[in-house]
Amino acid sequence: MNLSDRQKYLLKLIIEVYINQAKPIGSKTLLNNMQKSEFLRSSATIRNELAFLEKAGYIEKPHNSGGRIPTNKGYEYYTNNLLKVDIDNNIKLKLQKIFNDRSLAIEDIFAQAANVITEVLDLTSIISNDANSAIILKKIDLVAINKHVAMVIVVDSSGNVLNKMINLNQKIILQDLEICIKIFNDRLVDSKLNELIAKMKAIMPIIKHQVQNYELLMQTFTNSIFNFKQQNNISIHGRNNILANPEFKDHDKMIELLKFLENTSIWKQIAAQSVNSDKIKIINGSEVGNDNVSVISNNYNMHGKKIQLSIVGPKRMEYKKIISFLDYISKEVKDINNS
Repeated sequence: MNLSDRQKYLLKLIIEVYINQAKPIGSKTLLNNMQKSEFLRSSATIRNELAFLEKAGYIEKPHNSGGRIPTNKGYEYYTNNLLKVDIDNNIKLKLQKIFNDRSLAIEDIFAQAANVITEVLDLTSIISNDANSAIILKKIDLVAINKHVAMVIVVDSSGNVLNKMINLNQKIILQDLEICIKIFNDRLVDSKLNELIAKMKAIMPIIKHQVQNYELLMQTFTNSIFNFKQQNNISIHGRNNILANPEFKDHDKMIELLKFLENTSIWKQIAAQSVNSDKIKIINGSEVGNDNVSVISNNYNMHGKKIQLSIVGPKRMEYKKIISFLDYISKEVKDINNS
């Protein structure tokens, strides 16, 4: 549904006043927050436009209140169409200092950046990183169990040993497996686990010239041996900051929120959903089990290390500031990768 300029202006004003006041917004409050130059000066006009926005599902009237609050649909329209982001200069300088500190490990850089954001906004942040991006392949061995079965042994830098059985037949013979394992040891050892499949495809021409049924063997390694499940390390920053928001003064909502933050499966789910995306993603809490919150996430790849930074807050949180922070971090990461 297309909104008029007046309706867009009114929806934007409702959301931004609600973000600041955390109370349902009435027509009188809106009128008081308008500039003299704005075209909505009549209470009757405001009420008519509020009725339209409510019927269209962008705002709603909570129980026992004459004012309105934004709905999920309203927030989504606001973030997609009405936001103009511009980072605060003081925050920009703080983030610059962190990203320019070459003595910090990548995890420490993001932890400090997250702390800056959460402290400024009284929110909580979750950092998730792909554990496999730091683990490398150390060795691949092949053991013939009998004439029908062989075992491939994969050892990584974390000390894990993976054993996989492969059935030998007319299409997969021991000699071809031995050739593949030798090539892998020559070409793939000391590669990161999450890079193995891509690198294996790159050496496909070498294998093709030496192995008969190379496509079937490559498929076997891709699907059964090098198909490492994504493992995420998750850390929470500013866990108690979010509790300062009035939405969580209620004891039951506070307990529900803390359980939500500690539920690592949620953050693994969010990380898995956007693993190949570099766009800022806004997730309504109802999608992940808590209708009282919103989550704003972005993925970063810094020198091959994959990091996801998620900001958690009430649905009325300051989307403009958060998006500007996450967007600016993308710029800093890009500068570091190119330096």
